[in-house]
This record gives sequence, structure tokens and C-alpha cells, in this order.
Amino acid sequence: MAVSRMVLGVHYPQDVMLGLILGSLNLWLFVRYSPILISWFLAKKVITQSLYLIVFGLLIQLIAVWLHDAFEYRQSLFASSGVLIGGVAGVLVCRLFINFNIIGVWRVKAISVLIGLMLVGLFYVSLSWLYYFVFEDTQLITANLFYQIRYALIGALVTLIVPLIFVKMKIFKMDIIT
Repeated sequence: MAVSRMVLGVHYPQDVMLGLILGSLNLWLFVRYSPILISWFLAKKVITQSLYLIVFGLLIQLIAVWLHDAFEYRQSLFASSGVLIGGVAGVLVCRLFINFNIIGVWRVKAISVLIGLMLVGLFYVSLSWLYYFVFEDTQLITANLFYQIRYALIGALVTLIVPLIFVKMKIFKMDIIT
């Protein structure tokens, strides 16, 4: 994939190398520190977790507004904050009201991941088509808002809706928390 960016003339070799180095560093930091961060985060109450994630989403929004001249970066930040908002909403609903348990062998889990990816891909393509069909000028504030809502729906789809579909397919087991 990295070589194709250079072959197509889209990026210089130093851009690709820096991307590979930064991506590797990011992966190493995630593998090294995510267990510590996750245990710290899960030790907090759900309401405190929500506040942390809302503040983080708002910080991403502020950066997006600050980058008003760099449209490509602003759109990716709107997408990131949208996925964060939708994903957090789905996770909070699951943590507060529903307990999912994945049942079955690794093949069932692998098939559920593939089905989930196909559903998310279909949803993404449908919403992308709608976005470009409705908004001729993608720099309008309403277009940016729809762009963020599109990614929030994808985040909620991944964290809540697809697991509920798997419950109906009897791949997941669901316990309602009372």
C-alpha cells in the first residue's frame, strides 16, 4: 500500500517513510500503554467516562474549527469526532442497559466480524452517496454537520446496532441489566 502511493505519484518517498514511522510509533504506544489507560478509564464511573469522552470530542471539534482553511483536515476531524460521539453513545447504552456475550467458536466470531464489516461498508457507501448527492458544495456548514452525523451513525452502528443484529441472529447472547 505504501509503495502504491509513490508509484501513483500521490506522495513523495519521504512522506511515505514518515507515515510508516509515525504509524509504527503510534502502534507501539497503543500496545504499550492501552492496558494502563483502559484499566484507568474503566475504573471510573460511566458518567465520568462520558464526560471525558465528550470533552475529548469537543477538543477535536475545536481543532476542526481552527483548521477552517485546511478543508481535508477539517473533514477528517469531523469524521473522527463523529465516530467518537456515535461510538461512545453506543458503548454507553450497552454498558448501562445491555450486556453482550459472544458465544461460539472462533469461526463464528470471525464470520460475525465479516458480516459486521459488510454491514458497516454498505451503510458507509449508502450515506456517502447521499452526502454527495444532497450537497453540491461540501464546504457548507450543513454539509459538515451531515458529514459528522454520518460518521456518528457509523460509530453507533458498530458499537450498538450490529451487536443487536447479532443477538437476533443468535450469534451474541444478550442480558438486560436492570
